[in-house]
Amino acid sequence: GEGGGGEGGGGLGSGIDGGGGGVGGGAAALSEPLSALWDALLPSLSHGGAAVRCAALDLLSELERLGVAAADGAAAAAAEKGSTARMLELCLALEASPQAPTSRQLVLDAEALTRLATSGGAMPPHATRALAYYSLGVLRIRFARAWAHAPPLLQAIARSQPTTLWPLVVDAVASARRSLGIG
Repeated sequence: GEGGGGEGGGGLGSGIDGGGGGVGGGAAALSEPLSALWDALLPSLSHGGAAVRCAALDLLSELERLGVAAADGAAAAAAEKGSTARMLELCLALEASPQAPTSRQLVLDAEALTRLATSGGAMPPHATRALAYYSLGVLRIRFARAWAHAPPLLQAIARSQPTTLWPLVVDAVASARRSLGIG
């Protein structure tokens, strides 16, 4: 059905696929419509507006929750989904840092996010893509103390998933050049 139901009952959650297709593969994969929605939200994670980044993170968290609800209980799928949920939670915490500038918590959250990025295959591919987009979005948070955590995060993703990150960096640089009127 159309609209946003919860679990069961033909709402948004009824499109979950328990098979290997969709965004992340594995038992808890998102169905094609939710996969397309996930992918459509990713560029918003690099947007200049904090409200846009936060809304995208909230929506991705809900899509992730729907995917977790459909998991078949396999340990690997649950761990994979747990890492995605944790990554989204940490991204939201970094976004909140200007409103609650506790330096210690900001450092802990940023380090935890970087550890997730370096954990190799712990996150499914759809989560890694989201983190790559968000790593560029960190540079747009209007809070200077958050910026110091962007380079280690970008380096971690560049080392573990270079084919995911570099096309986004090239696109971001090209967009910045166009906005400045430089070829």
